[in-house]
Amino acid sequence: MAFDQGPPCEPDGCDGTDVCANGICVPGPEAPGGLGALCTGDTECISHQCANGGEELMHCVMACDLGNKASCPEHFDCLDTGGGGGVCWFTGSGCCQTGTGPQGPILLGLGAAALLLRRRRRRP
Repeated sequence: MAFDQGPPCEPDGCDGTDVCANGICVPGPEAPGGLGALCTGDTECISHQCANGGEELMHCVMACDLGNKASCPEHFDCLDTGGGGGVCWFTGSGCCQTGTGPQGPILLGLGAAALLLRRRRRRP
C-alpha cells in the first residue's frame, strides 16, 4: 500500500487542538492524551509516555531532537532525559500551565520507565 505525504507542517499550520512537532501535526495539550495533556500513566497518552517533571501533575510527552529546537511545538521545550535523548515538555500558558518547569525528577521518572520497559533477553 502506498500513500502520499505532504510537506512538513509549519508551527501554526495544524487544525483544531493539534500542534506541529517534528514536522507532523499531533494532538496537543487540549486533546485527551495529547502532547502536554495531564496524565497519571503511560496508557493515557497517545505517545504512551507520561512523565513527571517534579510537579504535582504528570504530562504526556514525546521524543524530540535536542539539537533541533523546532522538533517541539511552540510553548514546549526539548528537555534532556540523559543518554542523548529528549522529550517535549509543555512550558506554555493557559489551561495547562505547569509552573516553574521540570527539574531532575523527569529524568528519574523516564529512566525508571526505560528500565521497566526494557526487554529481557533469554539465555540459551
